[in-house]
Amino acid sequence: MSLLVSLLNQYKIFLIGVFLVLISFLVTYDVPFFWDALSKSERATWFYEHNFSNWVVPTEINSGHPPFWTLLLAFTWKIFGRTLLVSRLLLLLLNIGVVYQIHLLITTNKIKNIPWYWYLILFIEPTYLAQTTILNNDVLMLLMCLAAYNLIKKNRLLYSLAITGVLFCNLRGMFFYMGFFAFDIISYLRTHKGVKNIHKHIYPYIFPISCFALFLFYQYSVLGWIIKSPSAIEHRSLVDVKHFFINIIATIRVFADYGRFLFWIVVFYSFVLCIRQKKHLDKKTKELVLLWLCFFVINVSIMLLSTNPIGHRYFMILYIIGLLIFVNVIFNVLHKKRLTYLCFWMSVGSLLSGHFWIYPETISQGWDSSLAYLNYFDLKKKMHLYVKNHQISLDSIGTKTWNPKANIEYLQEKNSEVYIGDADSSKFKYYVHSNVENRTKDEEIFVLQNQWTLIKEYKKNGVFVRLYKSPGIE
Repeated sequence: MSLLVSLLNQYKIFLIGVFLVLISFLVTYDVPFFWDALSKSERATWFYEHNFSNWVVPTEINSGHPPFWTLLLAFTWKIFGRTLLVSRLLLLLLNIGVVYQIHLLITTNKIKNIPWYWYLILFIEPTYLAQTTILNNDVLMLLMCLAAYNLIKKNRLLYSLAITGVLFCNLRGMFFYMGFFAFDIISYLRTHKGVKNIHKHIYPYIFPISCFALFLFYQYSVLGWIIKSPSAIEHRSLVDVKHFFINIIATIRVFADYGRFLFWIVVFYSFVLCIRQKKHLDKKTKELVLLWLCFFVINVSIMLLSTNPIGHRYFMILYIIGLLIFVNVIFNVLHKKRLTYLCFWMSVGSLLSGHFWIYPETISQGWDSSLAYLNYFDLKKKMHLYVKNHQISLDSIGTKTWNPKANIEYLQEKNSEVYIGDADSSKFKYYVHSNVENRTKDEEIFVLQNQWTLIKEYKKNGVFVRLYKSPGIE
């Protein structure tokens, strides 16, 4: 009995995290592929249907990313069946893995005088919480990054394998690879006060980059290109001056969005106090700050120069590490207990409020980065039922909302008739519009609102789906 109590006490953070992801699974077990996960479903389906005849998908559905997640999905389908439930169970296993790595991250870096339950704030980060429900590759990326950091000083062989996983999750893995390398070398130089035997410290990075180079060579031999896909020519190009400053604003926004702004302000204020009071941070927090800075500088400096849109989920690992730093510093820098508690609980409330942040429809939103998107699917089904019951031909309806076929969205072969996607509204008698998309231009929205007739609207918690009728086409 005492052994059981000891184990429960030792793994309480992990068990609470598992409980949370199990609740998440039960709530979202029937939620389909969504947002960028739809492209992953399409690619995994290609592997599945073509029996892995190639290890890269054709150019027309290939954005250049390594296929770790899509191959994992396809292999799982081959063994257990191509269903949404099987896909969700795979995501659940990855989520449990992430929870365990967060548990290790906390227990390794927590400060003894801080109550353990304060660190549970890491589990309510909005974008992380949303991604635990989305069948995309970012949870796998987070798992690999957390595992790499937890292994960096414990097992260099397993660390090397984790870094390999980071590289094969996504092209952004290259940025994190460079971030880990920079952090590792700087830490070595700080500890050893020189470069003697530093070459031995570089060995774990040779295997991952060699494997990645071989993959790129293979991809080039099959498709004739690497990194920048001809099917996404507008992405991964060098920006002009105007777009550079737009990227700066976008980066600031994603870090501040969904309630994150408050804990970043508190962290910044705490560091200012440290400098003013000449107070030194503990060794663990210093390492976390160094890792955060290495990731931040490399990721942001490269993304600012690229035309690729900057998404909230790209920086999930930075939010998680940032919250760990936040808990450590406020308890050791803010001397007034009331101020510490106020900052902490206000930050908790701010993060939880993030799931209710709905911007006006003319402002783009990261719908895969808060749980607000979960309101969308029932509304979409109701609109389909309304169209069917009123015998409105799907050929007469245009839309720019997420509009995949059931074979990709729900992994079902049932009737998958859809509206005509990416459509010019002026060519249709009816138009379906929702705020759960960022592709409809502002001027198109104004035309719909002011010149078209609103036939039907379904809405819930700020999310809506609307059916408009054209004023000029009979």
